[in-house]
Amino acid sequence: MWLLSIKKWAKKVSVWCIQHWRWLALLAAFLVTYILGGRKNRSLLIQAKLAKDQYKSEVNIIETAHKKEVEGRKKAHKKHSSAIESVTRTREKKSEALNKRKTKLANNLTDEDVKDWLDKKNFEEK
Repeated sequence: MWLLSIKKWAKKVSVWCIQHWRWLALLAAFLVTYILGGRKNRSLLIQAKLAKDQYKSEVNIIETAHKKEVEGRKKAHKKHSSAIESVTRTREKKSEALNKRKTKLANNLTDEDVKDWLDKKNFEEK
């Protein structure tokens, strides 16, 4: 009895399949492409994740290098500014000392010293 039931069910299925063979072909094609493409998509997904991780690591490396460069430039600028200030201060101190020395020498000179100096020089009239 159950064999007849299975035979009847098989005939119904075969008739339905004959009538809807296009739908079955599309379904089979979809399943085949999904199964075959799924493996390829998994590998592509893994490659995309690896590329993303690589990109993030490169971005981090670039950011740290940029921060180091900026810090180095700030330090160099600060060192340059302090060196210029130091040179300026030293120059001002030496200039003041020279001016004091000139004033002291000028104050200590007498008219006789000036005459002696002028006599030692040979000035010619034009």
